[in-house]
Amino acid sequence: MELARTPWTFAQLADAIGRATGRSISVEKITSQEAGPFGWLFDLIAAGRYERETPDLARLSGRQPTSMMTSSRMSCEHRSRDGRLASQAGVNARR
Repeated sequence: MELARTPWTFAQLADAIGRATGRSISVEKITSQEAGPFGWLFDLIAAGRYERETPDLARLSGRQPTSMMTSSRMSCEHRSRDGRLASQAGVNARR
């Protein structure tokens, strides 16, 4: 059993976050060494190891997984501690 949803690329993630925040988000290609302690994961992603979708997550949860676009929008709308929207506070977005 693998809890996988629709595969996505970093470019698609940047687009989803950009749409959710109303900002231009770009992808900067880095090496696995530059990625830090989880750099080994970059090599697996680049090799296509996670490019598959299974019905397991939907079957276990009883509903379709939330899309990347919806997850990005919801994350950006999450309120920061001072009450401002995360996108207004500049949280998780490069200027």
